[in-house]
Amino acid sequence: MQNNIVMPDIQETKKEILEDIIKNLGITKAGIYLRETAYQKVDYLEIKDELFKNKNVDEIYNEIQRIKSI
Repeated sequence: MQNNIVMPDIQETKKEILEDIIKNLGITKAGIYLRETAYQKVDYLEIKDELFKNKNVDEIYNEIQRIKSI
């Protein structure tokens, strides 16, 4: 089974995430959170390997759909 997955625009996604963080935490806590996380060195490849382990694209997609339906 092959799914045609359309990736959202990254700038729009960043904007939406920031708006949600501010809405849920308030501007002060959001600022503290962003300051603390923005300056940490993150190795995406390490995180990716841990998050997705040996899953293929279909398994990842199905897991996302399952979570979205909760």
